[in-house]
Amino acid sequence: MDLSLLSPPERLEIELSILYSKEGYVRTKLSQFDEYELFDRHRAFLSGERMLTFTDPHGKLFALRPDVTLSVLKQAAYVPMDSVRVYYKEDVFRMSKETRSFESSRQIGVERIEKSVPSSGKQILSLAQKSLSLIPADTVLVLSHMDLFDKNEWFHSLSAQDQDQVLFLMGQKNAHDLKQLLEAKGCPELMEGQILYALNLTGSPEEIREQTAMLPEDLMISSCCRRVLELADQIPSDEHHRIVIDFSLVNSLNFYNGLIFQGFAEGCSHYVLSGGRYDRLAAEFISDRDKNCGAIGFAISMDELEPVWKERS
Repeated sequence: MDLSLLSPPERLEIELSILYSKEGYVRTKLSQFDEYELFDRHRAFLSGERMLTFTDPHGKLFALRPDVTLSVLKQAAYVPMDSVRVYYKEDVFRMSKETRSFESSRQIGVERIEKSVPSSGKQILSLAQKSLSLIPADTVLVLSHMDLFDKNEWFHSLSAQDQDQVLFLMGQKNAHDLKQLLEAKGCPELMEGQILYALNLTGSPEEIREQTAMLPEDLMISSCCRRVLELADQIPSDEHHRIVIDFSLVNSLNFYNGLIFQGFAEGCSHYVLSGGRYDRLAAEFISDRDKNCGAIGFAISMDELEPVWKERS
């Protein structure tokens, strides 16, 4: 096939498919809908996404899929292998915040589910970086880690609403309001200092290593930095496809734990790639709860790349 005859989005889809196949991932094809119960049971993971539902001729309730990961995990639970590596090219259906109407959007992603020994995340991060390098624009892969909150007893003692507010202010880099909230909710002084320090901990791996060189090794933020730096050091980068570490990148613990990351492309106002670890979510689908299961993956939003195609048209 002559890829030069295809449109840029079509060419990217094929190039990504070739990349994932070479890396040992098998394409999984999903129906555009799944059982409503699957999504309703994990509404916290879906962050309150509304769904388009319908009832089949047998009276069973289904929903047009607002997310791919849940359907992939449902499938993986019945696969006998300990390691499941799949990629997908699917549409998801969500309500637009701008138009308040349901819209479909195209996603291409990979999921790696380990039912016994979780992977380090290196291979998935490398795959994310290779995926970004196929986009005809300068890109940045941003890395972060959720253990500062996930392994934090004080944070888990908060209500869900307060947890969301802490993470929101963290993501907004709002140091003033975050400090006030931490103090109002009785955050221990040492932990408050680490959270506020992490808020502005942003830079290249070399800059982060220099900034944190003098931190006590027993601090949670030090542990998070070591884990992220260890992975960042193994991922190739250059002036056109950079790696940045930014601990203000956070996400709900209803989904992610440990490593999280996002990819940005020049000209695009929103991230075009998003992923991370979701071990706890995977454990809900694996029948043998004693297994040390883990899962990690990412998705690329083709719709978010529209400015790239317009720039080069």
